[in-house]
Amino acid sequence: MKKFFLLLMMLSVFALAFSACSNGDNEDGIIEVTIPHYKTGDNTGALYFMPIVESFNLAYEGRFRLNIEPMPQHLYPEQLRLLAGQNMLPVLIEGDLDEEWFREVVIPNNMFVDLRPFFSDHPIYNYFNPDNYQHNLTDDGRLITFPHPIQRPMTMFYNEALFQPSRPINQMSWHDVAAELGDNRIAFMTAENAWTTMLAFTSMVAAQPGGAELLINSAGPNERIMDFNQPPLIAAFAQLQYLMANHAQPNAIGAPFAEAANAIFNLDAAIIANGPWMIGDFGPGGAENWGPGFNPDTIRASVLPGNVAVFNPLGYNWWIPSTATPEEQALATAFLNHMYSFENVEFMMEVAGGLIPGFDYSQAFLNNRAEDRLMNEYSASFDANTIIVPAFADTILSSVADMDFGTLLPLLINDSMTPEEFADALTQASRDAS
Repeated sequence: MKKFFLLLMMLSVFALAFSACSNGDNEDGIIEVTIPHYKTGDNTGALYFMPIVESFNLAYEGRFRLNIEPMPQHLYPEQLRLLAGQNMLPVLIEGDLDEEWFREVVIPNNMFVDLRPFFSDHPIYNYFNPDNYQHNLTDDGRLITFPHPIQRPMTMFYNEALFQPSRPINQMSWHDVAAELGDNRIAFMTAENAWTTMLAFTSMVAAQPGGAELLINSAGPNERIMDFNQPPLIAAFAQLQYLMANHAQPNAIGAPFAEAANAIFNLDAAIIANGPWMIGDFGPGGAENWGPGFNPDTIRASVLPGNVAVFNPLGYNWWIPSTATPEEQALATAFLNHMYSFENVEFMMEVAGGLIPGFDYSQAFLNNRAEDRLMNEYSASFDANTIIVPAFADTILSSVADMDFGTLLPLLINDSMTPEEFADALTQASRDAS
């Protein structure tokens, strides 16, 4: 089975490398490129990403064309790193793929195009998150990736037809929530990157004494958590162990995100942790995923228990590899200009939520948002006391976040490991990875 998976990976990489090789001028003189990406098909990000790609191709018809090769999200980082090893990176990439690889290979080896000359006069430049902008600058002032202006703290959604909390979630702990859930479930997962579980767990850590400080202080590239035998983590592991053993949906072990989401849409779970982009799935555009009896009008948005929201201002966004030809760079920078026009930035926020401090929103955007009940609930759920922390995944080594955490979770859930033993295993995995 392992050999088959490796063969499949190699074939996928070969296909992508072939696509990358086929980029360039086509017979009509159009600069045409193909890039792999995961915001396609059923991925929630496809709701805004693919229309922006289509509008770009329409706006630059006869000059540029951008094609998207669909790829599962959990395979995206590994397969692009394999392409990097073949010097066949696509001309546009989203994110760092792997924090350590990015900091130790891409940046020191100047494998990126400096974006500052292209975007220092872009209208959105003044709205870049200051922390993210500084994080994306090299010591000599080059801009590594396009600093994301949109802030999207991740919280949770619950179905009030199944779970009616006795008071606002921001006044409750996970213990309080569990006590009121009855037989209802939380949409957890252990496959892929254990995404929904990781977000819920982040809030469990943040609510512990010293937990929020631990997460905030460990988000930098050189401050990752290496020793997991710390009181906030041990307490949160114990809480996660109880919640997953007693309130996870039946198929949580081995579940990818699609199954966690299906638990919500099929009334098998009352709560799911996710970002505001999921709001689109609760609208008409997501109706094909709804199971019998699902009513989107009963879905509510809230911060996570403990009055916690998850957002990391650091990190990397879209970038252009230095292997891109001048023609490909022209297409890539034109696409980023298009994607981050005021019109498309507002479109992304309409579909996937988020905010930009100080942004001059159009009246049409404000009117549309006023009509979106769930988005308004999400935006109003934050208050001055909301604890905003980076995701736990952003405070540990990428390989531990993407593989070891989810792989070891079943042993914690079925009591094969105590919270302390789970912490020891993650500590050892971090040592091995480093």
